[in-house]
Amino acid sequence: EAIGNASASNTDDLGTLTAVFAQPVTQVEIRYGNNPVSPGGANTNQQAFGIQRVSWCRMPTITMAKTSAPWSDPFNGTTNPKHIPGSDAIYTLTVTNSNASNLDTADLPAIADLLPANVTFYNGDIDDGGPLTGNFEFLPGSSGLALAPSGMTYSSTGSTPYSYTPAAGYDANVRGLRFAPAGASFAANSSFQIRFRVRIN
Repeated sequence: EAIGNASASNTDDLGTLTAVFAQPVTQVEIRYGNNPVSPGGANTNQQAFGIQRVSWCRMPTITMAKTSAPWSDPFNGTTNPKHIPGSDAIYTLTVTNSNASNLDTADLPAIADLLPANVTFYNGDIDDGGPLTGNFEFLPGSSGLALAPSGMTYSSTGSTPYSYTPAAGYDANVRGLRFAPAGASFAANSSFQIRFRVRIN
């Protein structure tokens, strides 16, 4: 609640109040008047108020898309590989904030991916001795976020809890993955990608 005690004519800035809402609101109620609503406001001259400089923040819209690309197969290796049984593929999750507002990471929906029954998660060097060393790759784009190894958790059931510890190499017990990027906020109009590897059974 804000109370303004200053007297203001039609052209005065006296009594001006600025309201800023830290959380999204869908309705605002304004009450105004003289004494006793405004202590000391015994003068009952013009009673009026004006609203100006109203700014509205668009709510973030979060979407996720999943794509697959062949990594290697038993016949071609990594040269023009095909999606065939025994081949490895790279899944890419692309998460996008497509509106003009940042999103606090505390409000970011859970990012989870359930693995199809015909693939096996690879818990090893995603690019086989390339520049990467972990079992995933995080491409932050301009999102302002980062993903540590501890931010990737595993499920052996495809649902909660995500508390399974995967074995090294191909682990068929991994049925779901969950990711928790860290950072102050997910920047407006940006996206990030998470890549990991599976084998097609």
